[in-house]
Amino acid sequence: MVQTIGNTDLLKLSKTAFLCSRQVPASVVLKCYDWAINQREKGNCVISGFHSIIEKDVLHYLLKGKQPIIVALARGLKEKLN
Repeated sequence: MVQTIGNTDLLKLSKTAFLCSRQVPASVVLKCYDWAINQREKGNCVISGFHSIIEKDVLHYLLKGKQPIIVALARGLKEKLN
């Protein structure tokens, strides 16, 4: 069963998932940041768990914009929000 908090209309949007391992080569890090800024500037909806360090950094860049963002929480993290 899927539980939601927030605007469920975002789930109807076209979206791109961002997933990144905790171990990332240095050569990829700046490309991830550039990608996030590009998504923000285009207003594209991005969905992620935003758990790894790079995912958190990408979220940081996305939050500076007004594009839709969907955070998919792991089961254990939902309880921490309540």
